[in-house]
Amino acid sequence: MTGVPDAGPPPLYRVLLRCLAPLLLVHLTVRAMRDGGPRYVRERLGHGPSPADRDARARPWVHAASVGEVMTVLPLVEAMLAAPDDVSSVLVTTNTPTGADVLARHAPDGVRHRYLPIDWPGATRRFLDRERPTSGWIVETEIWPWLFARAKARAVPLSIVNARLSAKTLRHADGPLAPTYRRALAGIDVLARAESDARGFLALGAEAVRTRVVGELKFAGGSGPAAPPAALVDRPYVLAASTHEDEERRLADAWLRTRPEGLLVIAPRHPERGAAIARELADIRRRSLGEIPPPGARLHLADTLGELDAWYAHAAGAFVGGSLIPRGGHNVLEPARHGRPIVVGPHTTNFADIVATLRRREAIVEVDDAVAVARFLSRALDGDATLAHRGERARDVSNDAADVVTRYLAALGDGAP
Repeated sequence: MTGVPDAGPPPLYRVLLRCLAPLLLVHLTVRAMRDGGPRYVRERLGHGPSPADRDARARPWVHAASVGEVMTVLPLVEAMLAAPDDVSSVLVTTNTPTGADVLARHAPDGVRHRYLPIDWPGATRRFLDRERPTSGWIVETEIWPWLFARAKARAVPLSIVNARLSAKTLRHADGPLAPTYRRALAGIDVLARAESDARGFLALGAEAVRTRVVGELKFAGGSGPAAPPAALVDRPYVLAASTHEDEERRLADAWLRTRPEGLLVIAPRHPERGAAIARELADIRRRSLGEIPPPGARLHLADTLGELDAWYAHAAGAFVGGSLIPRGGHNVLEPARHGRPIVVGPHTTNFADIVATLRRREAIVEVDDAVAVARFLSRALDGDATLAHRGERARDVSNDAADVVTRYLAALGDGAP
């Protein structure tokens, strides 16, 4: 199928890509040796799957870069597969093996995975030639000029869903790469999570007639599961979730100074850091090794994939990480779905609109440092009624937008991408 001419990105982007090629190859090799394996290299270069594993059917394609994006888009994929139409199979691509692992754990029947090719002209051409997607949904922020150009040339319609922009990306609106972004976004549907994100994409070059606000897809499933997942430990605890380097130590020290007893569970954003965190924090048991916190333990390390929802479901209170350091924070709606009292640090730009909504409803507490986090969690562990009411209001906020999947399906075209 052909569409518009395959003009490709402007010259500056092509030059930068050639300059970065050796570093990208080194990255591929290191990642393959660490956890991706040969398949990771093969597919990132646009090759594979092997002929024996290839399914020649054309299908919709969804790209979710890593763990967070996979969990964001899964409710939408599930709804699409359940819709009364001809879609029975979906291709989902990720950039990372951790994203692939989470997808394998949670994806419904009908989902096939492969890694997205690096944004090289040959790799993207091979990928599209092999997969022949009928359409593409790009989750959140990923803008790949060669991939987008190749897809347009084949008349593959592309939509950026739950579109959001960081301040770092938005700076390119007036920089030397501005023409690259404008050309990449031409003809792309942008379905934004909030007005601020829609304005950002327009500044970057998206077309006004193709840009609209649909809502925060992370609200999907806001009413929570019919029954909470089983508890993972048999004692009360509070949770520090999606933490990063330089947060675990500060939180652990603050917790140990704040209370003489009580369990803090630390669930790092990247579980593969578990061994390094355990070396940094003395006398901590690791769930990934099958260890359980003994009576009187003050800290426990939840360094596993796919269990964060269960930890949230039974926590007395939760801190959402990436917010004590300038990382922009992580998804505050995960604890909100379970009605947990929520505390965050000062850096929440990744979820500014959601945090603002929770703030207006007095459903979240924002603090400046790890000591204040520990004090909040200590109150939550003691069953503080004021914090419990904040948690219930957080659940109400999550429930208010639980129909976001329906809105996205409608925006994408009557239930089909």
